[in-house]
Amino acid sequence: FFQVTSILAPEKLILKQGSVYFDVNRVGLDKEGTATVAMAARKFTNRQNWRVVLKGYTDPHGNQAENKNLSLRRAVAVKNALGQHGIDLDYIIIRAFGETDPVAHDAADPEQAAAESRRVDIYFEPVFLLDHDGDSPKAGYVAGWSHSEIDF
Repeated sequence: FFQVTSILAPEKLILKQGSVYFDVNRVGLDKEGTATVAMAARKFTNRQNWRVVLKGYTDPHGNQAENKNLSLRRAVAVKNALGQHGIDLDYIIIRAFGETDPVAHDAADPEQAAAESRRVDIYFEPVFLLDHDGDSPKAGYVAGWSHSEIDF
């Protein structure tokens, strides 16, 4: 018998599952994006106390409002694709960031940098539930595991 005295910080349990990339001003998934979504859906199936978080981004071209809307539409497209693979849409959270977080700043190849920024990142994160007393984790957490030890 042993006693666990602490649990891993929640931010260390957020697991990136991949990224879906998009053509300029497009929201449709290509063959590679469809495969990425299918892989993530297979990994998520039967994961109790977890949710999917989709973070949509664009390249820096265009105005901020249009880019924010485009990143949202891309995230919705990925959400719908996950739903087509049987993932309950209630377990999917969408966040749209527009052009705020470019992946690459490659001055030597700005087109490639822009292409890598047009994406939706797929994450799994635990949902923390509380005991009846309101302050004790009950489920959806992993005690004492490091990020690299969680195998999906």
